[in-house]
Amino acid sequence: MDADFSVELGPPDEEAVLELPWDSGQANGPRYIDLKRHPEMIASLSEAIAYPEIAAFLGDANSSASVLETAKCDVWVDGELTAAEEIYDGRCKLAAYIDLVFAAVPDKHAKRNEREVSPRYSFPRHEQLAAALVERLQRAPELSAAVELIVRRCYYHQPGGQTESGYYLTAYVSGYGDDERAARRQWQLALAALGNAIVQLP
Repeated sequence: MDADFSVELGPPDEEAVLELPWDSGQANGPRYIDLKRHPEMIASLSEAIAYPEIAAFLGDANSSASVLETAKCDVWVDGELTAAEEIYDGRCKLAAYIDLVFAAVPDKHAKRNEREVSPRYSFPRHEQLAAALVERLQRAPELSAAVELIVRRCYYHQPGGQTESGYYLTAYVSGYGDDERAARRQWQLALAALGNAIVQLP
């Protein structure tokens, strides 16, 4: 399985930026759900209903064993591969992205400046996190799959109305095969490998 990470921190109008919490602004539309504290809500997500593999991953990534929590995800099938993806010798790709943030600071630190105690605002911690996950994933068995981690900027909205600039990771997980079923099997294994790597982080 291929695994790598990169950084996208260009000008705000040229980069993928996350706001947390987020809301689509549509009535009954998508919005941020705190799955770390409300794991029972995983079963209500359309992505988790359609893809039990995503439900399992969200359970791992938001578990008490994980230093992370999830903010957003999506899953899609693509029959048009790029030239760079031809190495996987497949005609179909099943892929997902999952936005990952460090878990919120425990309540016992609530009276302290969150920037002083939370890794959410540390760029080096995000680079270390991405490198550690890639190192673990590169030990996984041979798969027709790829995981790309990207460090990006996140704006964390605080209860008092302030907004703090920090970082997050987007994980792109792709599985390849001659058809959707074969691609899904590779994707499932890659997603499980990423989930295992997350819960094994110190």
